[in-house]
Amino acid sequence: MLIFINILPKSSTLATSLKFMAKQSKTFNFDEAYDELQNILESIQEEGSIEKLEAQIKRASELLSACKTKLRTIESTIEKTLNE
Repeated sequence: MLIFINILPKSSTLATSLKFMAKQSKTFNFDEAYDELQNILESIQEEGSIEKLEAQIKRASELLSACKTKLRTIESTIEKTLNE
């Protein structure tokens, strides 16, 4: 059994993740979301306005939720495949 996302806390933000993913293009791109998270982190580390920080934190939260959902889906698929 593969357990590669145990460090990710399971939360009740599945609905939020799904709403975010629905707003995006029909296919969620994990790599693009990860790159955007990296850019947000770099931007947060620089000094900026509190309003910009608030928006960045909200966007990062949305991206993290979507990424966690994607990773859990992949983990489930892998486990099902290995158990066949």
